[in-house]
Amino acid sequence: MAEESEGDTCSHTFPNGDVYKGAVENDLPHGYGKYEWSDGSFYEGEWSEGVKHGYGKYRWASGSSYDGQWQEGCMHGIGTYTGSDESEYHGSFVKDKKSGYGKKKYPNGDIYEGLWKNDLAENLGIYQWLNGDKFNGEWQQGKMHGRGTFVWHTGERYDGDWKMGLENGPGLFIWADGSAFYGFWEEGKKHGSGVWWRELEE
Repeated sequence: MAEESEGDTCSHTFPNGDVYKGAVENDLPHGYGKYEWSDGSFYEGEWSEGVKHGYGKYRWASGSSYDGQWQEGCMHGIGTYTGSDESEYHGSFVKDKKSGYGKKKYPNGDIYEGLWKNDLAENLGIYQWLNGDKFNGEWQQGKMHGRGTFVWHTGERYDGDWKMGLENGPGLFIWADGSAFYGFWEEGKKHGSGVWWRELEE
């Protein structure tokens, strides 16, 4: 291992080709420094006793990157993750997972903004599809679940209960021509009795 030092900073070249340049304490990265792996990935930012801790940027060999807060070696706090597929998430992380409030733009142009838990939409959030469809409501494990309103780009809308991505329970469906149905739904289909109405032509 080649080593050069100057004050409290040093440069280490490891046998596997990895390189660290920055502050050290007790022979461990501590303070500000940059670690470059032999596969092309790197981390530049703050360290604490040999682990990423504080603020820093990590870039994977695949091209994905994270710029934000770290805690004990994990993405933790507020940051921006940009995927190699051009997806982007800006918001809260807990132990390497999207958790808390955040906004994600998907590769296909869809956007979700709201609450997350363990990398999945959870609780309240708004999902906007590229084609103009939109859902505003509750989520569970990445699926529409609870109370919410779905508006189709074609003009229809459903306002009611959802279960694992499907209309389920009491709800109101309004068609683009103004006709509507209020009743109960089960697994995305009308179920049982309900009330129909439509606007009368003058």
